[in-house]
Amino acid sequence: MGIYDRDYYSQPRGFEGGFGAPRSAAQLSITVRLILLNAAIYIVGLFFENKQLPMLWFGVSNNTLTSPLHWYQFLTHGFIHSPESGTHLLFNMLGLWFFGRPVEDRLGRREFLTLYLFMIVAGGVFLSVRTYFQGVPVRVIGASGAISGIILLFVFYYPRLQVLFMFFLPMPAWILGVFLVAYNLIGAASGIGHTAFDGHLTGMAVAALYYYRHWNLSRTFSNWIPSRLGNPLRRRPKLRVLRPDKDEKLAQEADRILEKLHREGIDSLTPKERRILNKYSRKVRGS
Repeated sequence: MGIYDRDYYSQPRGFEGGFGAPRSAAQLSITVRLILLNAAIYIVGLFFENKQLPMLWFGVSNNTLTSPLHWYQFLTHGFIHSPESGTHLLFNMLGLWFFGRPVEDRLGRREFLTLYLFMIVAGGVFLSVRTYFQGVPVRVIGASGAISGIILLFVFYYPRLQVLFMFFLPMPAWILGVFLVAYNLIGAASGIGHTAFDGHLTGMAVAALYYYRHWNLSRTFSNWIPSRLGNPLRRRPKLRVLRPDKDEKLAQEADRILEKLHREGIDSLTPKERRILNKYSRKVRGS
């Protein structure tokens, strides 16, 4: 496995990079797989005689917090959408389609999926805590909290890139980010309507912490799970004999550079650092 196989190595192709050539079924991005999964769950829900059952079973509520047997709802609520209006699913998936792909390209598949699921769980926990202490009987569903976080993370990575607001109004991404935060702050303060604005803000707060604190969630969670439990996040490297002196020093230097690459992007690397990465990649692959 060379450096180009690592999850946190990817060329930052920008927003346009999301419109790459079609991939085979085995190469579908996490973004596309999430969209297909959400759509499939929505379609299955339409066959229920009582269309509210998926929401009752899998939506997060004020009682989820105090019922450990229902803690799975912290995650599952992010994959359930309103059966009464297809626009709930449509707009969420459009947001994931346009902004998720360039963010996934930047982070890598494993890290992107870990972050996305973490945003869903964080939003679910926050909403359950808030409604529990307010004594509000409510069911919350939808992926909009995680998608709001993904959009804001896109803004952090590509602030000057032009995006089309409402599909027709061009603006720099940073203006979209300001509008998104302000809109949800005003909505949360007003308390009007059925939109979980504070759930959106939770996703955006996670995105801000992720960006400014330079988190690597897949590595963090991988270190928490003992390998004897069959840790699915920890990759098992191919066995290879390396000279302990020079090769260990080269590996340490490559890891330092890869951390810089993940944190600041490929443009931050010096020519010498690029040569070190190429040398390390060739050595690990045995070429």
